[in-house]
Amino acid sequence: MTRPALIVCEPTGQWATRLRQASAARPLPLVETRRPAEVWQHVAAAPTSMVALAWSDERRAEMCELADQVGRRFPKARLVALVERRRPNDGWLARELGAIHVCHSPRQVAVVVRLARRHLGPRAAVEHWPAMDDRIEEIWQTLPWNFTEGPE
Repeated sequence: MTRPALIVCEPTGQWATRLRQASAARPLPLVETRRPAEVWQHVAAAPTSMVALAWSDERRAEMCELADQVGRRFPKARLVALVERRRPNDGWLARELGAIHVCHSPRQVAVVVRLARRHLGPRAAVEHWPAMDDRIEEIWQTLPWNFTEGPE
């Protein structure tokens, strides 16, 4: 299991860039994905993460399904909707599916950062070093009770 993070699923990277900028003083562990399948991998590894989904006309059905399933399968995860201002009904739909907040502009991500810090806890604000997570996982896999190969 990895450390909980703010998982951002969007096609362009615009929201994730703004979220990184807004949390620059105390960086959050942020994972950027492009496809919902990648979201599943990250949430399964850290079920108490916060998931931010960018909604659009092309991806509405896909985001609805993802939001619904995240809420059902991972009740400790929190969902935030990143919705274009011109699509206010998508915000209402996201709330119906369990979103705790709807952000209508990349310029308003400070609220998302504040919610992520609160949800992820005080350790989330600590300087995050992704390479350390990889090294911890390597060490964990070498422990005797994690030995996966059969006897020779």
